[in-house]
Amino acid sequence: MSKEFDVQILMQGVTAWNQTRQITPTFVPDLVGAELDKANLAGVNFANADLTGAKLHRANLTGADLHGANLEGAELDGANLSTANLAGANLASAVLIEANLLRADLRAANLERADLLDANLGGANLQQANLTGARLADAKLDGADLEHAAVDEGAIDNFAFPPPP
Repeated sequence: MSKEFDVQILMQGVTAWNQTRQITPTFVPDLVGAELDKANLAGVNFANADLTGAKLHRANLTGADLHGANLEGAELDGANLSTANLAGANLASAVLIEANLLRADLRAANLERADLLDANLGGANLQQANLTGARLADAKLDGADLEHAAVDEGAIDNFAFPPPP
């Protein structure tokens, strides 16, 4: 399917999109560079989708399935990704300034060089995530699980981990 066709399906709404994904399991969405600013995509199935360079400023992706998706260089500043499944997603060089990732699943996600300035990662699962070179200034990590995550020593200077139990 073409990128234009994929966007047309998406514009019909999340229900139509998710039904298409369910009916056609081999359908791998191509949304490279898509303009989806402020879109209401709560609960959307973007698993394994190619969203490289997509514009998702202030989009609502609450509870979305983005596991294995390629979001390299995507612009997600101010986006709501709370409870989203981003396990194994590629978010290298993504812009997540002021993004809400509360209780998001980011296990084994690649966040290398991602900009997480002032992002809310409270309660997020970041086990085995790659945060090398990520900008974490003023990020909120209360209750986040960073077990086996790769984090640059200097990246954690601007936030405090909760005290050990």
